[in-house]
Amino acid sequence: MDFRTVCRPMILALRVSGTFFISVKRDGYTFSWFSVETIYAILFHVVTDVVAAISITPKIKELLESGFDLGLDSFFTLALTWPNFVLPIIGLFSSKSVTRYLNEWKIVEDEFRALAGKSLVFPELKTASRLLPIVTLILPIPVTVIAISIGRHSIIQAITNAKPLLTFECVATMWQIQAELFSLTYQKYCENLSKTLHSTQGTNASVIIRYRLLYLRITSLALSLNRSMNLMTTIAYVILYIDMIIGAYSAIVGLSSKVVTASLLYQLFFPLLYCTIINQVYCEAGRRITLAGGEEVAGKISGMRSRFSWAARTEFFRLMDTVYLLSPEPRLAGCVRLGRGLTTVSLKIMFSYLVVLFQFRGSLE
Repeated sequence: MDFRTVCRPMILALRVSGTFFISVKRDGYTFSWFSVETIYAILFHVVTDVVAAISITPKIKELLESGFDLGLDSFFTLALTWPNFVLPIIGLFSSKSVTRYLNEWKIVEDEFRALAGKSLVFPELKTASRLLPIVTLILPIPVTVIAISIGRHSIIQAITNAKPLLTFECVATMWQIQAELFSLTYQKYCENLSKTLHSTQGTNASVIIRYRLLYLRITSLALSLNRSMNLMTTIAYVILYIDMIIGAYSAIVGLSSKVVTASLLYQLFFPLLYCTIINQVYCEAGRRITLAGGEEVAGKISGMRSRFSWAARTEFFRLMDTVYLLSPEPRLAGCVRLGRGLTTVSLKIMFSYLVVLFQFRGSLE
Protein backbone atom coordinates (compact mmCIF):
# COMPACT_ATOMS: atom_id res chain seq x y z
CA MET A 1 0.00 0.00 0.00
CA ASP A 2 1.41 3.37 -1.00
CA PHE A 3 0.89 6.62 0.88
CA ARG A 4 -2.30 7.57 -0.98
CA THR A 5 -3.95 4.19 -0.45
CA VAL A 6 -3.18 4.39 3.25
CA CYS A 7 -4.57 7.91 3.55
CA ARG A 8 -7.77 7.58 1.49
CA PRO A 9 -10.01 6.18 4.31
CA MET A 10 -8.68 8.83 6.67
CA ILE A 11 -9.32 11.60 4.12
CA LEU A 12 -12.92 10.41 3.83
CA ALA A 13 -13.35 10.49 7.62
CA LEU A 14 -11.85 13.99 7.77
CA ARG A 15 -14.27 15.20 5.10
CA VAL A 16 -17.34 13.55 6.67
CA SER A 17 -16.56 15.09 10.06
CA GLY A 18 -15.82 18.49 8.54
CA THR A 19 -12.36 18.51 10.11
CA PHE A 20 -10.57 19.15 6.81
CA PHE A 21 -12.15 19.59 3.40
CA ILE A 22 -9.81 17.43 1.33
CA SER A 23 -10.48 15.21 -1.66
CA VAL A 24 -8.44 13.21 -4.18
CA LYS A 25 -8.39 14.58 -7.73
CA ARG A 26 -9.52 12.50 -10.66
CA ASP A 27 -5.95 11.53 -11.51
CA GLY A 28 -6.02 9.52 -8.25
CA TYR A 29 -2.68 10.96 -7.26
CA THR A 30 -3.06 14.58 -6.26
CA PHE A 31 -4.97 15.93 -3.26
CA SER A 32 -7.17 18.99 -3.50
CA TRP A 33 -8.61 21.18 -0.77
CA PHE A 34 -11.54 22.51 -2.77
CA SER A 35 -14.09 20.52 -4.79
CA VAL A 36 -17.82 20.00 -5.25
CA GLU A 37 -17.76 17.85 -2.10
CA THR A 38 -16.33 20.82 -0.22
CA ILE A 39 -19.33 22.97 -1.14
CA TYR A 40 -21.70 20.24 0.03
CA ALA A 41 -19.77 19.94 3.29
CA ILE A 42 -19.91 23.70 3.90
CA LEU A 43 -23.67 23.77 3.32
CA PHE A 44 -24.11 20.78 5.64
CA HIS A 45 -22.21 22.49 8.45
CA VAL A 46 -24.10 25.74 8.00
CA VAL A 47 -27.37 23.84 8.47
CA THR A 48 -26.11 21.92 11.50
CA ASP A 49 -24.76 25.13 13.05
CA VAL A 50 -28.21 26.68 12.78
CA VAL A 51 -29.68 23.61 14.51
CA ALA A 52 -27.00 23.85 17.22
CA ALA A 53 -27.77 27.54 17.78
CA ILE A 54 -31.48 26.79 18.16
CA SER A 55 -30.83 23.88 20.54
CA ILE A 56 -28.67 25.92 22.97
CA THR A 57 -30.89 29.01 23.08
CA PRO A 58 -32.94 27.66 26.05
CA LYS A 59 -29.72 26.81 27.87
CA ILE A 60 -28.44 30.36 27.45
CA LYS A 61 -31.68 31.77 28.87
CA GLU A 62 -31.54 29.30 31.76
CA LEU A 63 -27.96 30.27 32.55
CA LEU A 64 -28.76 33.99 32.51
CA GLU A 65 -31.76 33.52 34.78
CA SER A 66 -30.26 31.12 37.34
CA GLY A 67 -26.69 32.41 37.59
CA PHE A 68 -23.40 30.58 37.28
CA ASP A 69 -23.54 28.01 40.08
CA LEU A 70 -27.19 27.10 39.66
CA GLY A 71 -26.81 27.08 35.88
CA LEU A 72 -23.69 24.91 35.74
CA ASP A 73 -25.56 22.19 33.87
CA SER A 74 -26.46 24.68 31.14
CA PHE A 75 -22.94 26.09 31.15
CA PHE A 76 -21.48 22.62 30.61
CA THR A 77 -23.85 22.06 27.67
CA LEU A 78 -22.72 25.36 26.13
CA ALA A 79 -19.07 24.32 26.60
CA LEU A 80 -19.76 21.18 24.57
CA THR A 81 -21.76 22.99 21.89
CA TRP A 82 -19.79 26.14 21.01
CA PRO A 83 -16.98 24.27 19.16
CA ASN A 84 -19.60 23.49 16.47
CA PHE A 85 -19.34 27.10 15.33
CA VAL A 86 -15.52 27.28 15.42
CA LEU A 87 -14.03 23.97 14.28
CA PRO A 88 -15.48 23.85 10.71
CA ILE A 89 -14.14 27.36 10.03
CA ILE A 90 -10.68 26.39 11.30
CA GLY A 91 -10.87 23.21 9.23
CA LEU A 92 -11.70 25.19 6.10
CA PHE A 93 -8.76 27.57 6.57
CA SER A 94 -6.38 24.72 7.47
CA SER A 95 -7.38 22.45 4.58
CA LYS A 96 -5.09 24.16 2.07
CA SER A 97 -1.96 23.71 4.19
CA VAL A 98 -2.86 20.08 5.02
CA THR A 99 -3.38 19.41 1.30
CA ARG A 100 0.01 20.95 0.55
CA TYR A 101 1.60 18.64 3.12
CA LEU A 102 -0.09 15.56 1.61
CA ASN A 103 1.13 16.47 -1.88
CA GLU A 104 4.69 16.96 -0.61
CA TRP A 105 4.90 13.21 -0.01
CA LYS A 106 5.28 12.74 -3.77
CA ILE A 107 8.74 14.36 -3.65
CA VAL A 108 9.88 12.02 -0.86
CA GLU A 109 8.48 9.02 -2.74
CA ASP A 110 10.30 9.99 -5.94
CA GLU A 111 13.62 10.55 -4.16
CA PHE A 112 13.29 7.29 -2.22
CA ARG A 113 12.54 5.37 -5.42
CA ALA A 114 15.54 6.92 -7.15
CA LEU A 115 17.88 5.90 -4.31
CA ALA A 116 16.45 2.55 -3.22
CA GLY A 117 15.25 1.39 -6.63
CA LYS A 118 11.81 0.52 -5.27
CA SER A 119 8.62 2.29 -4.23
CA LEU A 120 7.92 3.44 -0.69
CA VAL A 121 5.04 1.19 0.43
CA PHE A 122 3.44 0.44 3.80
CA PRO A 123 1.82 -3.03 3.84
CA GLU A 124 2.05 -2.93 7.66
CA LEU A 125 -0.68 -0.25 7.73
CA LYS A 126 -3.20 -2.07 5.53
CA THR A 127 -5.52 -3.00 8.42
CA ALA A 128 -4.96 0.04 10.64
CA SER A 129 -5.51 2.57 7.84
CA ARG A 130 -8.94 1.08 7.13
CA LEU A 131 -10.03 0.23 10.66
CA LEU A 132 -9.07 3.44 12.52
CA PRO A 133 -11.22 5.82 10.41
CA ILE A 134 -14.22 3.46 10.77
CA VAL A 135 -13.79 3.33 14.56
CA THR A 136 -13.38 7.11 14.59
CA LEU A 137 -16.69 7.64 12.80
CA ILE A 138 -18.58 5.07 14.92
CA LEU A 139 -17.24 5.99 18.38
CA PRO A 140 -19.45 9.11 18.92
CA ILE A 141 -22.59 6.96 18.46
CA PRO A 142 -22.43 5.09 21.83
CA VAL A 143 -21.43 8.34 23.55
CA THR A 144 -24.54 10.01 22.12
CA VAL A 145 -26.77 7.09 23.13
CA ILE A 146 -25.43 7.16 26.70
CA ALA A 147 -25.95 10.93 26.96
CA ILE A 148 -29.58 10.54 25.83
CA SER A 149 -30.31 7.47 27.98
CA ILE A 150 -29.22 9.08 31.26
CA GLY A 151 -31.21 12.20 30.50
CA ARG A 152 -28.12 14.35 30.13
CA HIS A 153 -29.17 15.86 26.79
CA SER A 154 -32.07 15.91 24.42
CA ILE A 155 -31.64 14.01 21.16
CA ILE A 156 -30.78 17.16 19.19
CA GLN A 157 -28.34 18.39 21.84
CA ALA A 158 -26.63 15.00 22.08
CA ILE A 159 -26.18 14.77 18.31
CA THR A 160 -24.97 18.38 18.19
CA ASN A 161 -22.42 17.73 20.92
CA ALA A 162 -21.19 14.61 19.11
CA LYS A 163 -19.94 16.67 16.16
CA PRO A 164 -16.98 18.26 18.00
CA LEU A 165 -16.13 14.85 19.49
CA LEU A 166 -15.93 13.49 15.96
CA THR A 167 -13.56 16.30 14.99
CA PHE A 168 -11.28 15.67 17.98
CA GLU A 169 -11.14 11.97 17.14
CA CYS A 170 -10.39 12.67 13.46
CA VAL A 171 -7.50 14.94 14.42
CA ALA A 172 -6.21 12.21 16.75
CA THR A 173 -6.54 9.60 13.98
CA MET A 174 -4.72 11.87 11.54
CA TRP A 175 -1.82 12.25 13.97
CA GLN A 176 -1.72 8.54 14.75
CA ILE A 177 -1.62 7.38 11.13
CA GLN A 178 0.90 10.02 10.10
CA ALA A 179 3.13 9.11 13.05
CA GLU A 180 3.15 5.49 11.92
CA LEU A 181 3.87 6.55 8.33
CA PHE A 182 6.89 8.57 9.41
CA SER A 183 8.11 5.82 11.73
CA LEU A 184 7.99 3.25 8.91
CA THR A 185 9.53 5.71 6.44
CA TYR A 186 12.54 6.30 8.70
CA GLN A 187 12.87 2.53 9.23
CA LYS A 188 12.87 1.84 5.48
CA TYR A 189 15.32 4.72 5.01
CA CYS A 190 17.77 3.12 7.46
CA GLU A 191 17.34 -0.35 5.95
CA ASN A 192 18.16 0.88 2.45
CA LEU A 193 21.03 3.04 3.69
CA SER A 194 22.55 0.00 5.37
CA LYS A 195 22.25 -2.06 2.18
CA THR A 196 23.79 0.74 0.15
CA LEU A 197 26.77 1.12 2.51
CA HIS A 198 27.55 -2.60 2.19
CA SER A 199 27.40 -2.48 -1.58
CA THR A 200 29.84 -0.99 -4.06
CA GLN A 201 27.82 2.23 -4.02
CA GLY A 202 28.64 2.70 -0.33
CA THR A 203 32.08 4.02 -1.22
CA ASN A 204 30.53 6.71 -3.42
CA ALA A 205 30.36 10.05 -1.59
CA SER A 206 27.66 11.40 -3.92
CA VAL A 207 25.28 8.57 -2.94
CA ILE A 208 25.72 9.34 0.78
CA ILE A 209 25.06 13.01 0.01
CA ARG A 210 21.77 12.01 -1.59
CA TYR A 211 20.83 10.00 1.52
CA ARG A 212 21.59 13.03 3.68
CA LEU A 213 19.38 15.18 1.48
CA LEU A 214 16.63 12.56 1.65
CA TYR A 215 16.80 12.58 5.46
CA LEU A 216 16.45 16.36 5.39
CA ARG A 217 13.48 16.01 3.02
CA ILE A 218 11.67 13.51 5.27
CA THR A 219 12.35 15.62 8.36
CA SER A 220 11.14 18.74 6.58
CA LEU A 221 7.98 16.84 5.65
CA ALA A 222 7.40 15.95 9.32
CA LEU A 223 7.75 19.61 10.24
CA SER A 224 5.31 20.44 7.43
CA LEU A 225 2.79 18.08 9.07
CA ASN A 226 3.23 19.94 12.33
CA ARG A 227 2.70 23.33 10.67
CA SER A 228 -0.38 22.23 8.74
CA MET A 229 -1.99 20.56 11.77
CA ASN A 230 -0.86 23.17 14.28
CA LEU A 231 -3.93 25.44 14.34
CA MET A 232 -6.53 22.67 14.50
CA THR A 233 -4.54 20.62 17.04
CA THR A 234 -3.93 23.64 19.28
CA ILE A 235 -7.57 24.74 19.22
CA ALA A 236 -8.77 21.17 19.82
CA TYR A 237 -6.36 20.81 22.73
CA VAL A 238 -7.53 24.09 24.30
CA ILE A 239 -11.22 23.17 23.88
CA LEU A 240 -10.67 19.75 25.43
CA TYR A 241 -8.76 21.34 28.30
CA ILE A 242 -11.49 23.91 28.99
CA ASP A 243 -14.19 21.23 28.88
CA MET A 244 -12.21 19.12 31.36
CA ILE A 245 -12.11 22.00 33.86
CA ILE A 246 -15.76 23.00 33.38
CA GLY A 247 -16.99 19.41 33.52
CA ALA A 248 -15.00 18.58 36.66
CA TYR A 249 -15.97 21.81 38.44
CA SER A 250 -19.68 21.63 37.63
CA ALA A 251 -19.88 17.94 38.58
CA ILE A 252 -18.06 18.44 41.91
CA VAL A 253 -20.35 21.34 42.76
CA GLY A 254 -23.32 19.18 41.82
CA LEU A 255 -22.10 16.26 43.91
CA SER A 256 -21.63 18.51 46.94
CA SER A 257 -25.18 19.86 46.83
CA LYS A 258 -27.27 17.07 45.32
CA VAL A 259 -27.68 13.32 45.46
CA VAL A 260 -25.38 11.34 43.21
CA THR A 261 -26.96 10.75 39.81
CA ALA A 262 -25.83 9.12 36.58
CA SER A 263 -25.87 12.56 34.95
CA LEU A 264 -23.46 14.01 37.51
CA LEU A 265 -21.12 11.03 37.24
CA TYR A 266 -21.16 11.37 33.44
CA GLN A 267 -20.41 15.07 33.77
CA LEU A 268 -17.48 14.38 36.08
CA PHE A 269 -15.80 11.35 34.57
CA PHE A 270 -16.56 11.52 30.84
CA PRO A 271 -14.77 14.83 30.05
CA LEU A 272 -11.81 13.90 32.25
CA LEU A 273 -11.39 10.42 30.75
CA TYR A 274 -12.18 11.36 27.15
CA CYS A 275 -10.00 14.48 27.04
CA THR A 276 -7.09 12.72 28.72
CA ILE A 277 -7.18 9.88 26.16
CA ILE A 278 -7.42 12.21 23.13
CA ASN A 279 -4.64 14.45 24.44
CA GLN A 280 -2.50 11.38 25.08
CA VAL A 281 -2.94 10.28 21.46
CA TYR A 282 -1.70 13.69 20.27
CA CYS A 283 1.29 13.51 22.61
CA GLU A 284 2.20 9.91 21.76
CA ALA A 285 2.08 10.68 18.03
CA GLY A 286 4.39 13.66 18.48
CA ARG A 287 6.75 11.58 20.61
CA ARG A 288 6.74 8.75 18.05
CA ILE A 289 7.72 11.09 15.21
CA THR A 290 10.48 12.71 17.26
CA LEU A 291 11.86 9.35 18.41
CA ALA A 292 11.67 7.70 14.97
CA GLY A 293 13.40 10.58 13.20
CA GLY A 294 15.94 11.29 15.91
CA GLU A 295 17.21 8.70 18.40
CA GLU A 296 16.21 5.62 16.41
CA VAL A 297 17.80 6.80 13.16
CA ALA A 298 20.92 8.00 15.01
CA GLY A 299 21.26 4.65 16.79
CA LYS A 300 20.93 2.63 13.59
CA ILE A 301 23.30 4.82 11.57
CA SER A 302 25.96 4.86 14.27
CA GLY A 303 26.03 1.04 14.14
CA MET A 304 26.59 0.90 10.38
CA ARG A 305 30.08 0.02 9.26
CA SER A 306 31.57 -0.14 5.77
CA ARG A 307 34.77 0.44 3.87
CA PHE A 308 34.72 4.12 3.08
CA SER A 309 36.93 6.21 0.90
CA TRP A 310 38.11 9.43 2.52
CA ALA A 311 35.41 11.48 0.73
CA ALA A 312 32.68 8.93 1.54
CA ARG A 313 33.74 8.84 5.21
CA THR A 314 33.50 12.63 5.39
CA GLU A 315 29.98 12.61 3.95
CA PHE A 316 28.92 9.78 6.28
CA PHE A 317 30.01 11.82 9.31
CA ARG A 318 28.11 14.79 7.92
CA LEU A 319 25.04 12.58 7.68
CA MET A 320 25.45 11.53 11.31
CA ASP A 321 25.88 15.16 12.40
CA THR A 322 22.71 16.10 10.50
CA VAL A 323 20.69 13.39 12.26
CA TYR A 324 22.04 14.34 15.70
CA LEU A 325 21.51 18.07 15.21
CA LEU A 326 18.23 18.08 13.28
CA SER A 327 15.33 15.80 14.13
CA PRO A 328 11.55 16.34 13.75
CA GLU A 329 9.96 17.67 16.91
CA PRO A 330 6.21 18.45 16.65
CA ARG A 331 5.16 21.28 18.93
CA LEU A 332 1.77 22.52 20.08
CA ALA A 333 1.19 26.18 19.16
CA GLY A 334 4.74 26.16 17.82
CA CYS A 335 6.32 26.19 21.29
CA VAL A 336 5.09 23.33 23.52
CA ARG A 337 6.63 19.96 22.68
CA LEU A 338 4.15 17.17 22.00
CA GLY A 339 5.28 14.42 24.33
CA ARG A 340 4.27 12.33 27.32
CA GLY A 341 5.10 15.08 29.76
CA LEU A 342 2.47 17.42 28.30
CA THR A 343 -0.48 15.32 29.54
CA THR A 344 0.92 15.19 33.07
CA VAL A 345 1.56 18.92 33.13
CA SER A 346 -1.95 19.63 31.77
CA LEU A 347 -3.59 17.54 34.51
CA LYS A 348 -1.55 19.30 37.20
CA ILE A 349 -2.54 22.71 35.86
CA MET A 350 -6.19 21.61 35.65
CA PHE A 351 -6.28 20.57 39.31
CA SER A 352 -4.61 23.88 40.24
CA TYR A 353 -7.35 25.77 38.37
CA LEU A 354 -10.01 23.73 40.17
CA VAL A 355 -8.50 24.64 43.55
CA VAL A 356 -8.50 28.33 42.59
CA LEU A 357 -12.12 28.14 41.40
CA PHE A 358 -13.30 26.55 44.66
CA GLN A 359 -11.33 29.06 46.73
CA PHE A 360 -12.97 31.88 44.75
CA ARG A 361 -16.38 30.24 45.20
CA GLY A 362 -15.76 29.92 48.96
CA SER A 363 -14.78 33.57 49.29
CA LEU A 364 -18.02 34.64 47.58
CA GLU A 365 -20.08 32.56 50.01
